[in-house]
Order: sequence, then structure tokens, then C-alpha cells
Amino acid sequence: MLRYIIVGIDPGSTIGIAILGLDGRVIDVFSFRGGISSSDLVKLISLYGKPLIIATDQEMKSSEIVGLLANTSNCRTYHPMKKVNKKEKYKLVKERVSVKRLNSHEIDALFAAIKAYNSIRNKMLNIKRRCREKNIEISEEILAKVILGQPLFR
Repeated sequence: MLRYIIVGIDPGSTIGIAILGLDGRVIDVFSFRGGISSSDLVKLISLYGKPLIIATDQEMKSSEIVGLLANTSNCRTYHPMKKVNKKEKYKLVKERVSVKRLNSHEIDALFAAIKAYNSIRNKMLNIKRRCREKNIEISEEILAKVILGQPLFR
């Protein structure tokens, strides 16, 4: 079964990556220093599942790598509508995991992934409710299709 994921990325010389499931749970958070090709990054992310959203913590712009990953994965992008300070990022991330083990790049990536999840959470709850009402088995495939803009019922 295909697993859909939400990916937070903090691009730069040190790349932070956070992977969330569609249930909002943290699957993995890591970072690495040095260059990596976009194709290698796509392969690495695909080990966890198929991205539904590629998120960044930078307002109103996506870095080149975020756009490239989204195009390659045929998924949405997410970025906050306003600049977010480190304190806000730290507070949101701290609600999910122990930040003591995370570096600033991982915190930024996880913040982006959590915000992206929060942006679709209510829509997913609504989809699940509507599926239950019509006795349709709820799957990640159904959730992904609707989040990507396909109608639930025709």
C-alpha cells in the first residue's frame, strides 16, 4: 500500500528534512551537510513514501529545490503567509517532539511540515466524515486525491 507523506525542507548548505504521516505523526527528522542532487533527494524522500505536500518555512516563496521536488513528485507546496520567528517555530515543534535533539535546520523543516499538516487537517477530517456517512472505506489514496484537488464524489 502506498504511503503518503508531508515533507518539510529547510534548504541550504545544511539541509533539514522532516517527514510526517497523513495522521500528523512525525516519522523522521534529520539533516545533512553538503550537496545532494535533487534526484538523490527525491530518491531519499521516496524511501518514506509519496509526498503529498513539500513544505518550507519561508514566507511567500519556495526555494528552487522545493519547487523542483514538488514538480518531480507531482504534489503541492506549502509556505507560511507571513514571516515566523524562531521562538514561534520552537514552540510549535516542542509540542510534538523533544527539541533538545534537533538542530535549527531540523526545527525549521519540522515546523514547515507541521504547518502544512495543520493547513489540511480540517479538510481531511471533513473527507473522513463524508466517507463514513456514505459508507466508503477511507484510504490515504482518497485523502491524497481530494487534497490534490480531485472531487470526492462525482
